[in-house]
Amino acid sequence: MELMRILERVAFVPQRKQLYGWATPAELVRMNKAYFPRWSDDAAARLAQRLEIPMKMTFKKLSIGNQSKVALLLALAQGAEVLIWTSPPPGLIP
Repeated sequence: MELMRILERVAFVPQRKQLYGWATPAELVRMNKAYFPRWSDDAAARLAQRLEIPMKMTFKKLSIGNQSKVALLLALAQGAEVLIWTSPPPGLIP
């Protein structure tokens, strides 16, 4: 149980994004939110708009930069207290 409480508080964005290539970012949001009790649909919508993510294009057709944005959106919308991000792509972090 302690491990589950820790995992609920930590979000991870890997350098290599391995998400379902056939799914759109909108579908990935729907699939992921069921696993995170602190998930925020409002945060996901704001991030999608702010990061200009094409939510209806399949993940495999997105540019590497947009794939990174999707992974970041999924991590931040979890409502985690800690974000671990390996190698953020240039242009996303000022």
